[in-house]
Amino acid sequence: MKYYRYANISDISLVITFFSLWFSAFFENRVEMYIAYAMILTFGVFHGANDIKLIQRMEDRKGFSVLLVRYVSVVLLCAALFYFIPVIVLSCFIAFSAYHFGEEHWKGQLVQHTRLAYAFFLVYGMMIFAMVFLCNWQSTQDIVAQLTGISVNFIPIKTIFWGLILSTFTLFLYLRTKKMLKANGFRELILLLVLYVLFYNASLIWGFAIYFIFWHSLPSILSQIKFLYGGTSKKDVRSYINSSVLYWVVALSALAGATLFLSHDESLFHALFFAFLAAITFPHVIVIHRMKNH
Repeated sequence: MKYYRYANISDISLVITFFSLWFSAFFENRVEMYIAYAMILTFGVFHGANDIKLIQRMEDRKGFSVLLVRYVSVVLLCAALFYFIPVIVLSCFIAFSAYHFGEEHWKGQLVQHTRLAYAFFLVYGMMIFAMVFLCNWQSTQDIVAQLTGISVNFIPIKTIFWGLILSTFTLFLYLRTKKMLKANGFRELILLLVLYVLFYNASLIWGFAIYFIFWHSLPSILSQIKFLYGGTSKKDVRSYINSSVLYWVVALSALAGATLFLSHDESLFHALFFAFLAAITFPHVIVIHRMKNH
Protein backbone atom coordinates (compact mmCIF):
# COMPACT_ATOMS: atom_id res chain seq x y z
CA MET A 1 0.00 0.00 0.00
CA LYS A 2 2.79 2.42 0.93
CA TYR A 3 4.63 1.66 -2.29
CA TYR A 4 1.60 2.43 -4.44
CA ARG A 5 1.01 5.67 -2.55
CA TYR A 6 4.64 6.60 -3.18
CA ALA A 7 4.30 5.74 -6.87
CA ASN A 8 1.22 7.96 -7.23
CA ILE A 9 2.96 10.91 -5.57
CA SER A 10 6.09 10.48 -7.68
CA ASP A 11 3.92 10.43 -10.84
CA ILE A 12 2.46 13.78 -9.83
CA SER A 13 5.95 15.09 -9.05
CA LEU A 14 7.15 14.04 -12.51
CA VAL A 15 4.36 15.94 -14.24
CA ILE A 16 4.96 19.06 -12.11
CA THR A 17 8.72 18.87 -12.76
CA PHE A 18 8.28 18.91 -16.53
CA PHE A 19 5.69 21.66 -16.22
CA SER A 20 8.13 23.73 -14.11
CA LEU A 21 10.78 23.46 -16.84
CA TRP A 22 8.27 24.60 -19.46
CA PHE A 23 7.07 27.37 -17.13
CA SER A 24 10.60 28.68 -16.49
CA ALA A 25 11.17 29.20 -20.22
CA PHE A 26 8.73 32.12 -20.17
CA PHE A 27 10.20 34.06 -17.24
CA GLU A 28 13.53 35.60 -16.36
CA ASN A 29 15.59 34.28 -13.45
CA ARG A 30 14.47 36.98 -11.03
CA VAL A 31 10.80 36.04 -11.45
CA GLU A 32 11.73 32.37 -10.95
CA MET A 33 13.63 33.32 -7.81
CA TYR A 34 10.65 35.14 -6.28
CA ILE A 35 8.28 32.27 -7.04
CA ALA A 36 10.78 29.73 -5.70
CA TYR A 37 11.24 31.59 -2.44
CA ALA A 38 7.48 31.94 -2.12
CA MET A 39 7.02 28.17 -2.53
CA ILE A 40 9.76 27.34 -0.03
CA LEU A 41 8.40 29.80 2.53
CA THR A 42 4.87 28.45 2.16
CA PHE A 43 4.79 24.69 1.52
CA GLY A 44 8.45 24.13 2.40
CA VAL A 45 8.45 25.79 5.81
CA PHE A 46 4.88 24.64 6.44
CA HIS A 47 5.90 20.97 6.20
CA GLY A 48 8.04 21.47 9.31
CA ALA A 49 5.60 23.70 11.19
CA ASN A 50 3.81 20.85 12.95
CA ASP A 51 6.83 19.40 14.73
CA ILE A 52 5.54 20.30 18.20
CA LYS A 53 2.30 18.44 17.51
CA LEU A 54 4.27 15.41 16.34
CA ILE A 55 6.41 15.48 19.49
CA GLN A 56 3.29 15.72 21.64
CA ARG A 57 1.88 12.69 19.85
CA MET A 58 5.03 10.72 20.62
CA GLU A 59 5.64 12.04 24.14
CA ASP A 60 2.28 12.19 25.87
CA ARG A 61 3.82 12.71 29.30
CA LYS A 62 5.59 16.00 28.53
CA GLY A 63 3.75 19.33 28.72
CA PHE A 64 3.35 21.66 25.77
CA SER A 65 5.44 24.47 27.27
CA VAL A 66 8.36 22.13 27.97
CA LEU A 67 8.33 20.82 24.39
CA LEU A 68 8.03 24.31 22.91
CA VAL A 69 10.91 25.73 24.94
CA ARG A 70 13.11 22.75 24.13
CA TYR A 71 12.34 22.95 20.41
CA VAL A 72 12.85 26.71 20.12
CA SER A 73 16.09 26.44 22.10
CA VAL A 74 17.48 23.98 19.57
CA VAL A 75 16.55 26.30 16.68
CA LEU A 76 18.17 29.32 18.37
CA LEU A 77 21.27 27.29 19.23
CA CYS A 78 21.64 26.19 15.61
CA ALA A 79 21.23 29.77 14.41
CA ALA A 80 23.90 30.98 16.87
CA LEU A 81 26.32 28.21 15.89
CA PHE A 82 25.83 29.11 12.23
CA TYR A 83 27.16 32.56 13.05
CA PHE A 84 30.23 31.35 14.97
CA ILE A 85 31.19 28.14 13.11
CA PRO A 86 29.46 28.39 9.70
CA VAL A 87 31.59 25.77 7.92
CA ILE A 88 30.85 23.05 10.47
CA VAL A 89 27.15 23.91 10.76
CA LEU A 90 26.71 24.14 6.98
CA SER A 91 28.33 20.72 6.57
CA CYS A 92 26.06 19.27 9.27
CA PHE A 93 23.04 20.93 7.67
CA ILE A 94 23.79 19.30 4.32
CA ALA A 95 24.33 15.89 5.97
CA PHE A 96 21.14 16.13 8.07
CA SER A 97 19.09 17.33 5.11
CA ALA A 98 20.54 14.63 2.87
CA TYR A 99 19.54 11.91 5.31
CA HIS A 100 16.12 13.52 5.67
CA PHE A 101 15.55 13.57 1.90
CA GLY A 102 16.69 9.97 1.56
CA GLU A 103 14.54 8.80 4.45
CA GLU A 104 11.41 10.44 3.07
CA HIS A 105 12.02 9.02 -0.40
CA TRP A 106 12.85 5.42 0.58
CA LYS A 107 11.32 4.68 3.99
CA GLY A 108 7.96 3.63 2.55
CA GLN A 109 9.73 1.09 0.34
CA LEU A 110 11.92 -0.31 3.10
CA VAL A 111 11.13 -3.88 4.20
CA GLN A 112 13.78 -4.32 6.88
CA HIS A 113 15.27 -1.56 9.03
CA THR A 114 19.05 -1.90 9.28
CA ARG A 115 21.98 0.45 9.73
CA LEU A 116 22.91 -0.22 6.14
CA ALA A 117 19.50 1.04 5.03
CA TYR A 118 20.02 4.24 7.03
CA ALA A 119 23.43 4.66 5.40
CA PHE A 120 21.66 4.29 2.06
CA PHE A 121 19.30 7.15 2.98
CA LEU A 122 22.29 9.40 3.69
CA VAL A 123 24.27 8.48 0.59
CA TYR A 124 21.24 8.92 -1.69
CA GLY A 125 20.46 12.35 -0.23
CA MET A 126 24.09 13.43 -0.53
CA MET A 127 24.01 12.37 -4.17
CA ILE A 128 20.96 14.61 -4.74
CA PHE A 129 22.72 17.56 -3.09
CA ALA A 130 25.89 16.99 -5.13
CA MET A 131 23.80 16.91 -8.30
CA VAL A 132 22.15 20.22 -7.38
CA PHE A 133 25.49 21.84 -6.59
CA LEU A 134 27.34 20.66 -9.69
CA CYS A 135 24.55 21.62 -12.07
CA ASN A 136 24.57 25.16 -10.66
CA TRP A 137 28.18 25.51 -9.63
CA GLN A 138 28.66 29.27 -9.83
CA SER A 139 25.54 30.02 -7.79
CA THR A 140 26.55 27.38 -5.26
CA GLN A 141 30.01 28.89 -4.92
CA ASP A 142 28.55 32.36 -4.36
CA ILE A 143 26.21 31.19 -1.58
CA VAL A 144 28.86 29.10 0.17
CA ALA A 145 31.26 32.05 0.05
CA GLN A 146 28.61 34.30 1.59
CA LEU A 147 27.88 31.80 4.35
CA THR A 148 31.39 30.68 5.19
CA GLY A 149 33.88 32.94 3.44
CA ILE A 150 35.37 29.86 1.75
CA SER A 151 35.71 29.19 -1.99
CA VAL A 152 34.87 25.58 -2.80
CA ASN A 153 36.80 23.79 -5.55
CA PHE A 154 34.84 22.15 -8.36
CA ILE A 155 37.07 19.10 -8.90
CA PRO A 156 36.79 17.52 -5.41
CA ILE A 157 32.98 17.92 -5.44
CA LYS A 158 32.79 16.28 -8.86
CA THR A 159 34.91 13.37 -7.63
CA ILE A 160 32.75 13.02 -4.53
CA PHE A 161 29.65 13.06 -6.73
CA TRP A 162 30.81 10.06 -8.77
CA GLY A 163 31.71 8.26 -5.56
CA LEU A 164 28.22 8.93 -4.22
CA ILE A 165 26.64 7.60 -7.43
CA LEU A 166 28.66 4.39 -7.13
CA SER A 167 27.84 4.02 -3.43
CA THR A 168 24.13 4.66 -4.00
CA PHE A 169 23.77 2.05 -6.74
CA THR A 170 25.88 -0.48 -4.83
CA LEU A 171 23.77 -0.13 -1.69
CA PHE A 172 20.56 -0.19 -3.72
CA LEU A 173 21.51 -3.44 -5.45
CA TYR A 174 22.56 -5.01 -2.15
CA LEU A 175 19.33 -4.05 -0.38
CA ARG A 176 17.24 -5.26 -3.31
CA THR A 177 19.17 -8.53 -3.52
CA LYS A 178 18.67 -9.12 0.21
CA LYS A 179 14.97 -8.23 -0.19
CA MET A 180 15.30 -5.35 2.28
CA LEU A 181 13.90 -2.91 -0.25
CA LYS A 182 10.87 -3.20 -2.53
CA ALA A 183 11.64 -0.74 -5.30
CA ASN A 184 11.67 -0.69 -9.07
CA GLY A 185 15.26 0.01 -10.07
CA PHE A 186 14.40 1.11 -13.60
CA ARG A 187 11.79 3.53 -12.32
CA GLU A 188 14.20 5.01 -9.79
CA LEU A 189 16.81 5.50 -12.50
CA ILE A 190 14.28 7.37 -14.63
CA LEU A 191 13.41 9.58 -11.66
CA LEU A 192 17.08 10.43 -11.14
CA LEU A 193 17.49 11.30 -14.81
CA VAL A 194 14.47 13.59 -14.60
CA LEU A 195 15.96 15.31 -11.56
CA TYR A 196 19.24 15.76 -13.40
CA VAL A 197 17.43 17.38 -16.33
CA LEU A 198 15.64 19.67 -13.85
CA PHE A 199 18.78 20.75 -11.99
CA TYR A 200 20.82 21.15 -15.18
CA ASN A 201 18.27 23.35 -16.96
CA ALA A 202 16.89 25.31 -14.02
CA SER A 203 18.54 27.92 -11.83
CA LEU A 204 19.82 26.80 -8.43
CA ILE A 205 16.92 28.17 -6.41
CA TRP A 206 14.26 27.12 -8.94
CA GLY A 207 15.51 23.55 -9.25
CA PHE A 208 15.94 23.19 -5.50
CA ALA A 209 12.46 24.60 -4.84
CA ILE A 210 10.77 22.17 -7.24
CA TYR A 211 12.56 19.21 -5.67
CA PHE A 212 12.09 20.43 -2.10
CA ILE A 213 8.38 21.12 -2.46
CA PHE A 214 7.04 18.45 -4.80
CA TRP A 215 9.51 15.61 -4.25
CA HIS A 216 9.95 16.05 -0.50
CA SER A 217 7.64 18.43 1.37
CA LEU A 218 4.26 17.30 0.01
CA PRO A 219 4.97 13.56 0.56
CA SER A 220 6.22 14.46 4.05
CA ILE A 221 3.06 16.41 4.83
CA LEU A 222 0.92 13.43 3.81
CA SER A 223 2.99 11.13 6.06
CA GLN A 224 2.59 13.51 8.99
CA ILE A 225 -1.17 13.84 8.49
CA LYS A 226 -1.56 10.06 8.40
CA PHE A 227 0.57 9.68 11.54
CA LEU A 228 -1.37 12.31 13.49
CA TYR A 229 -4.92 11.63 12.35
CA GLY A 230 -4.88 8.13 10.88
CA GLY A 231 -5.80 9.16 7.33
CA THR A 232 -5.59 11.89 4.72
CA SER A 233 -9.23 12.97 4.39
CA LYS A 234 -10.21 16.62 3.94
CA LYS A 235 -10.98 16.80 7.64
CA ASP A 236 -7.53 15.44 8.50
CA VAL A 237 -5.87 17.96 6.16
CA ARG A 238 -7.83 20.83 7.74
CA SER A 239 -6.80 19.67 11.21
CA TYR A 240 -3.18 19.58 10.15
CA ILE A 241 -3.34 23.08 8.68
CA ASN A 242 -5.07 24.49 11.76
CA SER A 243 -2.45 23.05 14.10
CA SER A 244 0.46 24.24 11.94
CA VAL A 245 -0.46 27.73 10.84
CA LEU A 246 0.56 29.57 14.05
CA TYR A 247 4.09 28.10 14.09
CA TRP A 248 4.41 28.81 10.38
CA VAL A 249 3.48 32.48 10.89
CA VAL A 250 5.95 32.81 13.78
CA ALA A 251 8.78 31.29 11.70
CA LEU A 252 8.11 33.59 8.74
CA SER A 253 7.82 36.62 11.03
CA ALA A 254 11.26 35.88 12.47
CA LEU A 255 12.74 35.67 8.98
CA ALA A 256 10.93 38.81 7.85
CA GLY A 257 12.26 40.72 10.85
CA ALA A 258 15.82 39.70 10.06
CA THR A 259 15.54 40.60 6.37
CA LEU A 260 14.49 44.17 7.19
CA PHE A 261 18.13 44.81 8.04
CA LEU A 262 19.36 43.23 4.80
CA SER A 263 16.87 44.56 2.29
CA HIS A 264 19.67 46.50 0.58
CA ASP A 265 21.84 43.43 -0.08
CA GLU A 266 20.37 40.57 -2.12
CA SER A 267 23.39 38.27 -1.66
CA LEU A 268 23.21 38.62 2.12
CA PHE A 269 19.51 37.76 1.95
CA HIS A 270 20.36 34.50 0.15
CA ALA A 271 22.85 33.66 2.89
CA LEU A 272 20.36 34.51 5.65
CA PHE A 273 17.67 32.47 3.91
CA PHE A 274 19.78 29.30 3.86
CA ALA A 275 20.93 29.92 7.43
CA PHE A 276 17.27 30.15 8.44
CA LEU A 277 16.49 26.88 6.68
CA ALA A 278 19.41 25.23 8.44
CA ALA A 279 18.31 26.41 11.89
CA ILE A 280 14.81 24.95 11.53
CA THR A 281 16.01 21.82 9.72
CA PHE A 282 18.05 20.25 12.52
CA PRO A 283 15.21 19.67 15.02
CA HIS A 284 12.77 18.84 12.21
CA VAL A 285 14.96 16.01 10.88
CA ILE A 286 15.16 14.47 14.36
CA VAL A 287 11.39 14.74 14.87
CA ILE A 288 10.55 13.13 11.51
CA HIS A 289 13.09 10.34 12.06
CA ARG A 290 11.45 9.53 15.39
CA MET A 291 7.99 9.69 13.80
CA LYS A 292 8.94 7.21 11.11
CA ASN A 293 10.34 4.81 13.72
CA HIS A 294 7.58 5.31 16.29
